[in-house]
Amino acid sequence: VAGSKKTRIAQTVRNANVLITGHPFVDVWAGIRPKVIGLDAWPDIPYDPEVTWKEGLCAALGAQFEGFWPRLRNQVNTFADLTPELVGAVEQLIDFVADSPRSERDIWCKAPDVMVRRRWRRRGRTGGRPGR
Repeated sequence: VAGSKKTRIAQTVRNANVLITGHPFVDVWAGIRPKVIGLDAWPDIPYDPEVTWKEGLCAALGAQFEGFWPRLRNQVNTFADLTPELVGAVEQLIDFVADSPRSERDIWCKAPDVMVRRRWRRRGRTGGRPGR
């Protein structure tokens, strides 16, 4: 989201070994096709600073928030159950990881809706963790 805290932080990163990416959804749940739980579309959830989108979705569906994510996730069986936009974001991450030389160690960090991957080079070390 333009102007958001996450966007401002991401814009400060300038390193070829770091990939910051995301997806176009208000929440990753929205990247799952609603047909997996028998809906034609996700309900429109108006913004409310007091209620998360996930909580609003569950309320609109008459479902309990607790336990809804495992129920939803377990209905996903193939990539066809995900939207092309979410699959594309995941493929971008896979391509970035697969392109790294074997001499690098991968460190992943995850913030809500933003995934960051840092490649650490061993720089001549024979073992152990980077920086040791």
